[in-house]
Amino acid sequence: MSRDNLLTEREIGLIIGTHAEVESNRKIVSSVGRSEKAVRTLLSIKDGSKRIKKVGRHTILKKRTVRRIFRLACIKKMSSRKSEVALDHVVKRTTALCVLRTSKFASYIKRKPTPNLKKHHKARAHGVCEETFEQGGVLGAVLLACHPEGPQDLIQARGGRWIGKQTAVKCAQKLLKYLFPFLQELQDDHEIRDAILQQDGVSIHTAKSTQEFLPLLNVTILEWLAKSPDLNLIEDAWGELSRSV
Repeated sequence: MSRDNLLTEREIGLIIGTHAEVESNRKIVSSVGRSEKAVRTLLSIKDGSKRIKKVGRHTILKKRTVRRIFRLACIKKMSSRKSEVALDHVVKRTTALCVLRTSKFASYIKRKPTPNLKKHHKARAHGVCEETFEQGGVLGAVLLACHPEGPQDLIQARGGRWIGKQTAVKCAQKLLKYLFPFLQELQDDHEIRDAILQQDGVSIHTAKSTQEFLPLLNVTILEWLAKSPDLNLIEDAWGELSRSV
């Protein structure tokens, strides 16, 4: 549209007013006497639906920068936002995502929904450790020799030996079968009457029936803190190695 053919203020007001009355563009064109393209352009500008074209070229990354993006994502386990900060904002977050998505050497894997170890978790764990040491105890894990005979079988019982789905009732039955003789042995041979048991946060362990059953055996349940180390030292070391790799 040339400068001589620009819409006047009267025509602009007429187009907007007619459009407000929910009239079609064809009827607006016939009443104003302008082209349909001019009417559509004016209405798109007024509605704010006209997209602004992006200027500039796509970012051309060096091979070194691409390798750093892969290293931060795959080895350091950084998100795209953290990678942007680590790269001194030379590469934007969306650019890092595009590099990872378009590559055939990387694929997206959903992370496990594990809870983050936050400041209040650390403070809570520190308080439990101080309380335990003040009482003269030791906060740690005890490993017993594994053999099929005797109460130690409870310590080394694996999931493959428990056929079927485990419930809170079955868990109480297992504790009664294996834990009670072990407590009796502690009382007779070592004169230990109050035992402390620590178990992880599985649903069958945190169930109400299990929590009510253990105090009947004079067993104190040690709270399982967030991100606690594995009670098996070998499994704990293996977990640390796998997370570091």
